[in-house]
Amino acid sequence: MTYVSPRELIAPFLWVGQRGLQVMFQGYFDDSGTHDGSRIAVWGGLIGPSENFDQLDRRWRALLARPLEGKPPLKKFSLAKCINGEGEFSSYNQADRDLVRRRFREAIIETDVAALAYIVYAEDWEQILTARDKEYMGKAQNICFKSLLQDMTKYAVGENEHVGLYFDAGQQGLDAKAILYAWGSTHPEFNEKVSVTFSAVASLTGLQAADIVAGEAYRHGLHLKDPKKHPTSAHFEDFTARQNTLFAILDGDAIRKMMVKWRIKMRSEFGIAV
Repeated sequence: MTYVSPRELIAPFLWVGQRGLQVMFQGYFDDSGTHDGSRIAVWGGLIGPSENFDQLDRRWRALLARPLEGKPPLKKFSLAKCINGEGEFSSYNQADRDLVRRRFREAIIETDVAALAYIVYAEDWEQILTARDKEYMGKAQNICFKSLLQDMTKYAVGENEHVGLYFDAGQQGLDAKAILYAWGSTHPEFNEKVSVTFSAVASLTGLQAADIVAGEAYRHGLHLKDPKKHPTSAHFEDFTARQNTLFAILDGDAIRKMMVKWRIKMRSEFGIAV
């Protein structure tokens, strides 16, 4: 797996902006493991120039129309349902599911967009944070979402760079709205350079592609947590070996260190004892 800084992910695309032309980036992000009791929480997806996502959209829709020979068109691609042979994939055998999973993955790789995911050990989060901590920090997925906003702000730093972000509408809850409001209030450059849209996964092929990244990141997090029970897959290894990727992981030790600093800051700057 290749670990690079968020800015390095899109470095190949930045020469256009440096020449004075406007660069429009798009980012599509979905969640995984955000249900109660999950061991891992993830926000993950893709970012790249808008024209690259136009290419991905054409490839994706062609695959939806004809996923495999003899199979009916798909309404959307869902990694979890594909892996488990559920819903539209109930008639697919294991070989079919592996093949169609690879075809949609290839569409992402061939489009040349960057993949990134933010993974937190949710069960460690629940054990380490006190009830008072959680009043301010909320669920584990919140730190993933905030980290995503932080890095997306870093993306659109050039005079001619702008980012349009698209998120799964299923996560447009109070936490997401509060985090967006707080981040925008303290980072005006985010409001100036970044636009945010929540949409149904079925309606945007970019979000369906993000579902693959989030799903693979979730399974990778489980593998890191318990490699014997959750071995890594050939699909994940192929994707990370060939795709420009950043998988940021917040494990138990990192959570403890983060919370020590956060509690000190809350006391010193806001006079709040946590």
